[in-house]
Amino acid sequence: MNETSDKEPVLAKFVKALHNSKPLIGGGSVERPEDAEAVIQSGATLVGIGRELIREPKWVQKVQAGDLKSIRYELSPFELDELRIPLAMQMYLKDSFREVMRFTTDGDPQTSYETELAPMEGFEKKL
Repeated sequence: MNETSDKEPVLAKFVKALHNSKPLIGGGSVERPEDAEAVIQSGATLVGIGRELIREPKWVQKVQAGDLKSIRYELSPFELDELRIPLAMQMYLKDSFREVMRFTTDGDPQTSYETELAPMEGFEKKL
């Protein structure tokens, strides 16, 4: 499987080796419904999804309902709290999975005195 000239997908190797004797779960970068369908068409019994359920917790329900346009394929860093992702997991996703989580490039919310202390507010507490 480490041969660079061997272009056969690993899933195909497992399908051949198992001869339908055991259920096979295929996965890895399955983001869109057509990706899941391709995994099934390649011989897997089930499809494993992970990051997709973090970005879009209702992924399966939306696919079943045919509501594909509402599936979230990118994730704004500002949606992490709304999705109830714990802070430690947020940091892990941002640090270790930034490239594959497809975070949007939302900038920081505009800083204003409504969202932040004015320059001298709290100054007396620092003394």
